Amino acid sequence: MPTIADVAKLAKVSSATVSRVINEPKLVRPDKLKRVQAAIRKLKYKPLPPGLRRGPKTSLSFPLQHRTVALVWTGSAGASSTATGQDMHRSAAQALQRHQISLLSSFIGDGAELPAAINAGRVDGLLLVGPEPEAEAAEVLRKLPSVWLLYKGSRTWGDRVQPDHRGIGRMSLDYLLEAGSKHPVCMTNASRPDRSDYYAERADAFRQFAEMHGIEPVLLGGDTPPAEDEAGGARQAKEMVAQALSRRPRADGVFVATGLGHYVHGELLRRGVTPMKDIPMVAGDVESIDRHLDPMPVTVDIHADELGRLAVNLLLLRLLHPGAQRVRQLVGADLVIP
Repeated sequence: MPTIADVAKLAKVSSATVSRVINEPKLVRPDKLKRVQAAIRKLKYKPLPPGLRRGPKTSLSFPLQHRTVALVWTGSAGASSTATGQDMHRSAAQALQRHQISLLSSFIGDGAELPAAINAGRVDGLLLVGPEPEAEAAEVLRKLPSVWLLYKGSRTWGDRVQPDHRGIGRMSLDYLLEAGSKHPVCMTNASRPDRSDYYAERADAFRQFAEMHGIEPVLLGGDTPPAEDEAGGARQAKEMVAQALSRRPRADGVFVATGLGHYVHGELLRRGVTPMKDIPMVAGDVESIDRHLDPMPVTVDIHADELGRLAVNLLLLRLLHPGAQRVRQLVGADLVIP
C-alpha cells in the first residue's frame, strides 16, 4: 500500500507538501499541487479519513485584545512582491484566519515610519521580514511578541523561522556527487559585516561536507560583496563561470548559493557549456529562477508557504507563553530535479 513518502518521492516534493495537498490544498502552489495530485492518482494512494489524520482538527481560541497581527517588511518593499514573499504572506494570512485573527501588512524600509496601528499598540504580535530596523523603530517593535522569517533580522530579540540553509548546502553537494561530479564548485559572495547572509551558511556547509568527502572545497566569489544591481550580478556570474571553466582540473559541477543562478546558467550557455547536459547544476531557490530556462537546472524549494504557516504557529505559541526562551525553527528544503 503506497504511503505519503511514496507520493512525495514520485512528485519530487516533501512529505509535508503532500500533507498540505490533502488537508489544505489552498496553501500549495499550483505547480506543486498538480504534481502531487498526479502522483496520488498514479499510485492510487488513499488518504486516511479526516478524523484519523494527524494535526489539529479544530481552531484554538486565543485571548487576544485586538485579534490583529502585523506582517512588517523591514527592508525593500520589493521583497513582498517576490514569489517567496507572496507565498509567505498568503499562507500566514490563511493560518491566522483559522483563528479569526486579521493580518495587517506594512513596510518600514527606506526610512518609512512605523504603521500607526503598531505605534498605537493596536496589534497583538508581529511577523517580521528583513533586516533589523534602526534603533528607534526596533525599540518599539521588540516590545511586541515577534517572529522573524527567513534569515535576516535581529540576533537578540524575537523568535525565528527560517530555511535550513546548511542542509541546502549539504544536499546540493550530495546531488552533484551523485551526478558524477569530482570537482564541484560553489559560487557565493562575501558575507557582510554584522549580517547573517543565507548564502554564507550554504557555502560554508558545502565547504565542510566537501572536506568530509575528501574533496578540495572550491568557493568562487567568496571575497566579492553581493552585487547591487542586475548588471553587477551578470558581471559577477561571468567572472565566476570564467574561473570555474579555467580551473585545472576543470569544474564539473556547480552549486550557486546566491540568487545569481539564472545569470550563471546564461553564461555557461554562452561559453558552449550546457547545464544539466555537460555539467550538473544546482541553481538556487526555485522562486528566483526563470521557469523557462532551458535546460532547466536543479532548484531549491525552501517551502515559503510552510515558513509563513509555521511562523504563525510560533507567534501564537509565544502569545500563550510570553516568558519562554527564544526559539529558532528550521524548515527543511527540497531539491527540485527536472
